[in-house]
Amino acid sequence: MNTVSPDGDNLIVTGWFSNSVQVIDPADGAILEDIRTLAVPTNAIRHGERLVAATIGTGNIVDATTGEEILGGLSVPLGLASDGQTLYVGDWATGIIHAVAPDGTSTVAVTGLTTPEGLAIFGDRLLVVEEALDRIVIVDPISGRIVPIIEGLNLGSRVIPGAVPYGIFNGVAMDRNAIYVTGDGDNTVQVFRVDRP
Repeated sequence: MNTVSPDGDNLIVTGWFSNSVQVIDPADGAILEDIRTLAVPTNAIRHGERLVAATIGTGNIVDATTGEEILGGLSVPLGLASDGQTLYVGDWATGIIHAVAPDGTSTVAVTGLTTPEGLAIFGDRLLVVEEALDRIVIVDPISGRIVPIIEGLNLGSRVIPGAVPYGIFNGVAMDRNAIYVTGDGDNTVQVFRVDRP
């Protein structure tokens, strides 16, 4: 598996090598959904009632169940986050985060990031992993302001020849008072205590 995200009591996992998006019950390992019709899925999350996936093979974001395009024309779609209303999409190659509104319209929320990978909601802002800079930043999707909050990480850039250009996905997640960051540089999950907004 290349990415994992929560889905209520279940987990959503993607595998670009296996070309799969799956919903799994972690209690017994049962596969509740198994989608293998997408063009090289790099990430997937629940956005409202929809299971959405980033696909590097077509450069778009789709409803994984129906295949309906949500956002197209991306270079390397990777990071995904949802506040239940707005879907945020990071493009690893361009350093842009797009915001897709409930009516389907999209805007450029943030520019100037360096290889954004994992995204997570942080109050009314976003946490973003900037893999090439070994840091986590907070991004305001209204103003576009970028503020580094965790630096000096060992995220690495282990690119496998002939595979996806970003190598191994570096993710970020939050609970009530901690930020969790995966790093492929040293194969760890690092925990940072924070006060959640």
